[in-house]
Amino acid sequence: MDKYEYRRQRLLELKDTVCNGRISELADRLGRSASYVSRMLYEEDNPHRKRIGDDMLDIIAETFGVTKAWMDGEGSQILTVMTSKNQDTTTFRIFDVAASCGHGYINGDAPDLLRSIEIPNSALQELLGTTNMKGVQLCPPDGDSMEPTIPRRSVTLIKTDVTEFQNSGVYLITFQGYTYIKRLARGKGGVIFVTSDNPAYAKSDFQITPAEYEQLTVHGKFWKVLPLDFMDI
Repeated sequence: MDKYEYRRQRLLELKDTVCNGRISELADRLGRSASYVSRMLYEEDNPHRKRIGDDMLDIIAETFGVTKAWMDGEGSQILTVMTSKNQDTTTFRIFDVAASCGHGYINGDAPDLLRSIEIPNSALQELLGTTNMKGVQLCPPDGDSMEPTIPRRSVTLIKTDVTEFQNSGVYLITFQGYTYIKRLARGKGGVIFVTSDNPAYAKSDFQITPAEYEQLTVHGKFWKVLPLDFMDI
């Protein structure tokens, strides 16, 4: 499959997950006519198909806060969590994919406690301290290894435009084929310490040496957490 077919399929995914399955809504977001966008979604054997070139790729990435690498077929499903924005509200949505906090795997069968959050744009500054939501996505935990920082019953906001280890913090990473939510900290000699905040999981902590950096993929850095425990009244 070439990059143009990957781009077409990713655009279809954006239409279905962010734009309520509507070409008209997708076209409005991209600032193009519905007929123009429809041609970009035509299959390869359609003579009227319009390929998604690099200029349009830039527009799509900027509009939906996705990476161009993801549009070209790279990256896991956890990165397809999108932020949709209309005139009055910003809606953060998640797929039915949870990143494990405890044992290093993607658990697609875990139930999501919350499938979306919609925040009035006028409240973004008060609640989050900024109105810039580029690259900010929802990611639910599936485990308790990061408690109390990330409660088991919670939902988090992750900055997916952070794709390299920068400084100490909680990251979503893939290492040697396993995906984790863990705290990263730099040690002597360039070693990265990968630890759980819950001391009960201390035996699962490990290190990444400079020779192993190429096996590490950073998907994002966690920014905010929203506990989801209801209280009796």
